[in-house]
Amino acid sequence: MDTLLHSQTLDGATYHAKQDTSTGGVARNIAEGIYKIYGNVNLISAVGNDQNGTHIRGLLPAHCTSSIVTLGNCPTASFSVLLDRRGDCLLVVGDMDAHQAITPEWIKSHAQLMQQSPMTVIDANISEAAMTTVFEACLQHNRPGESD
Repeated sequence: MDTLLHSQTLDGATYHAKQDTSTGGVARNIAEGIYKIYGNVNLISAVGNDQNGTHIRGLLPAHCTSSIVTLGNCPTASFSVLLDRRGDCLLVVGDMDAHQAITPEWIKSHAQLMQQSPMTVIDANISEAAMTTVFEACLQHNRPGESD
């Protein structure tokens, strides 16, 4: 996968680098760990209708992904980091637009998911209003909720 960075401070040269790709998302990693230990978790997130979205959905069983929105008009969120030889961060570029699909209205229309699952994990890239709505629904159904 190529990543095109637009910046006026870089000189346009090609720099030798090594690339490593991993399935990230702190919330997704937490949800996967909870699933492996306890068997059920509710992950509230969004992915694109693309190869990365399919891969992410495939890491958890279907009953744990029912609250992941799949978007046809937006790619799965991505996060690219450029590190120097010491591993220090030089540049971070992220496309998190997919998470705008998680709105308070969407959460309210899917509140039963928080009632049906013993724990809900949310992606911290959703809006503050959406987070508040999730926590209110979790409290209403006497369920714990965690954010990354």
